[in-house]
Amino acid sequence: MTKKSIKDLLLLEKAVMQALKDKGVIKTNNNLCENLVVGDLSEKLFAETYNLSLETKPNSGYDCLSPDGTRYQVKGKICHKDQNTIRFVAGENLHSDRFDRLGLVLFDENFDVLKAWVMSSDVAKKLFAHSGRVVSVDIDTFGQMPGVEDVTVQIAQTWANFSKNETLLGGEKCILSENSCL
Repeated sequence: MTKKSIKDLLLLEKAVMQALKDKGVIKTNNNLCENLVVGDLSEKLFAETYNLSLETKPNSGYDCLSPDGTRYQVKGKICHKDQNTIRFVAGENLHSDRFDRLGLVLFDENFDVLKAWVMSSDVAKKLFAHSGRVVSVDIDTFGQMPGVEDVTVQIAQTWANFSKNETLLGGEKCILSENSCL
């Protein structure tokens, strides 16, 4: 049996999806990592970094809760090489009062944390005000905007600790055998 880290599993999924695309089995560039896992991983990273509890049931307002009751909505994306801007799609309830803070995590194609930011819901609402549910983020300057805090170092450190400890999202070790694959 071989032990695989979370990052190893993400890279394996990426390779499998590319192989399926190369063989003509799938035609889309969308894959499980970009659409599901990266979002959940981003939530887990914020929760671990800031001592938040993850919401166990999906809800339309927030993903994590702080001990003082602050509600966090967290979004994650993969930035493909040569991209200077990335589009984040907010939930339908962005303009509601269902969250207090918005966290954004940007990964590179190798699933390393590229950038991470956090802001109040008021700042988020202003950013998304002109574009509805989608905001284009200039990767190099977004963290310098008023009210946007760059938390890349903190989130990247948490991710490095996950990788170093080979911790799976539920706190268990991840094991792949020759006969099975997650």
